[in-house]
Amino acid sequence: MAVKKKPVKSSSSPKLLYAKSEAALLGAIEIYNKPNFLYREELFTILIVNAWELFLKSKILKINNNKLNTILAYEHPKKKDGSRSKARVIKRNRSGQPMTIDIFSALKKLTNQLPNNLRDNIEAMVEIRDNAIHFRNENANFAALVQGYCQASVKTM
Repeated sequence: MAVKKKPVKSSSSPKLLYAKSEAALLGAIEIYNKPNFLYREELFTILIVNAWELFLKSKILKINNNKLNTILAYEHPKKKDGSRSKARVIKRNRSGQPMTIDIFSALKKLTNQLPNNLRDNIEAMVEIRDNAIHFRNENANFAALVQGYCQASVKTM
């Protein structure tokens, strides 16, 4: 009697990305709830933006029947003569892994499914995240600003 093999779950499964999104959200909340934790607002934003990006990609996959190409990033490579090829290839990172679309591309793909205020909220958090990662956030009301985004994100997710 032949033993049936279980199908291999795709690492791009919407459920897997959603679970990772939840984990990032819980990590963000955990960090934010530590009042004496230095850099907590920045860490919160880094994790919450990651949570949103994973959530949006899981939604795109779910809508598109788990078609991985809907979240992969593509590019037109340069030919030997320096011109761009018409063929699209999967964009890869420095370690050779396939890259996926960025959060703005994910938001664009879901334009009709998301309210404008949610998109605005996510875009503002991305700006805070980018400043935290690349240099610093200089705003006298920074903690209060992040708290507002924190509450909105947790309620929405």
